[in-house]
Amino acid sequence: GDEQMEINGVFTELRDAPGGPLRTVSNPITVEGSEKVAPGMPPAVGEHSVEILRSLGYSDETIAEMVRCGVTLG
Repeated sequence: GDEQMEINGVFTELRDAPGGPLRTVSNPITVEGSEKVAPGMPPAVGEHSVEILRSLGYSDETIAEMVRCGVTLG
């Protein structure tokens, strides 16, 4: 990587990545008085499907049927 980018802390490592640590780019912008928050892994496919469907008013029975039929992951 670029030495200046290394010095400025632009790179970070996602330790919870499937398959082991993943080197990625962090937010390159630094604002005085503000703490940088390391990025996290994006949600897995279907990870929040049930929560989203519940929030839209679907019953647990309907959601279970959607999962069983392959309409969504759950």
